[in-house]
Amino acid sequence: MGSQQSDNIIRYIFYVGWFLCFLIYNFCMRPIFFLLHLLLSRDPASRLQNSLQKSGKTKRKVAIVGSGVSGLAAAYALKKGGKHDFTVFEAQEELGGHAYSFEYKGPDGSKRGVDVGFIFGHYFSYAQILEIYNELGIELTESAIDLSVNYHGEKWATDLNGFDVSQEEEREVDRFNRLAGEFKDCPALNLLPFGLYCSLFNFSDKFCEKFVTPSLCTLFISKTGLYRQSARFM
Repeated sequence: MGSQQSDNIIRYIFYVGWFLCFLIYNFCMRPIFFLLHLLLSRDPASRLQNSLQKSGKTKRKVAIVGSGVSGLAAAYALKKGGKHDFTVFEAQEELGGHAYSFEYKGPDGSKRGVDVGFIFGHYFSYAQILEIYNELGIELTESAIDLSVNYHGEKWATDLNGFDVSQEEEREVDRFNRLAGEFKDCPALNLLPFGLYCSLFNFSDKFCEKFVTPSLCTLFISKTGLYRQSARFM
């Protein structure tokens, strides 16, 4: 069976599975959720708020562990709200976590300031922090993610031209990117582990080790954790 034919069969299974999930959720689970909502007079958040009001403890003490982007954003939101006291705890000498600046000394002795960002900032995953940037008037600069890898002596970078990449590997890279584009909006991928996705579409072990693992592990995910992630993550 050819690769294209195999991809088409798996694609068909994906969409049939998604259609069945859609039917089960909308015509079985959703009515049950609606009935449960009617039976519960108030949501947990409302009950908690009422409990705090009755006890008179409307002001809380909040501990923020870590001063990375998330911690600083939480501190900013609490400060802006003005309702709670908070303390930021940080083990390092500087704030910022992955986002920090340092001075680089070149071979000729010259010094240059380097700003290291928090790697990613697309709106789909970082809507809240980007809204804070906009509120504070912080200007952003778009940039591409470049990557270079040495896999057992075989070297490649973001631009595959001129590196140790065979035509077969290039075809596999193209197929991976094409399928990722086709399935990017398929909710069925939420339930499929990424490792199983690679197996179903018959991506070779070498392709995964040479290209997928180093590329996606830049997200600070372990190799084991990467392939257990939802395939939607890709």
